[in-house]
Amino acid sequence: MCDVTSDAEITKLFEAVEGKIRCVGWIGHSVGVCTGGRIERVISVNTTREGFRIAHDVSVYSLIAVAGSGALDGQWRGIVTLTYYGAEKVVPKYKLDGRGEGGGWEATVRYLANDLGPKGIR
Repeated sequence: MCDVTSDAEITKLFEAVEGKIRCVGWIGHSVGVCTGGRIERVISVNTTREGFRIAHDVSVYSLIAVAGSGALDGQWRGIVTLTYYGAEKVVPKYKLDGRGEGGGWEATVRYLANDLGPKGIR
């Protein structure tokens, strides 16, 4: 288990893995959160600042933090994450997740690819 909102827990997770696995060539990232209770009840204009912050921290920043945990020392060869159609088109009831977990992820992936691609990380 790892709380991706804690840099210390991310570090602890990879330190634990490092002693058991010879090489981690790629990492998969599939993390999201719904802060408004049942997603059907989250209306776009009723999104709270705190809910928006939490959704982006958990869903988007965690990808950056996890990628950085192995990218700087050349551990990663590839990073895989997921997105959803709700980042491109409005999907009823998807609301905050479409903006944060979709659009934020996709932009983050493009910037990480630009930064890490020249280092041989896909």
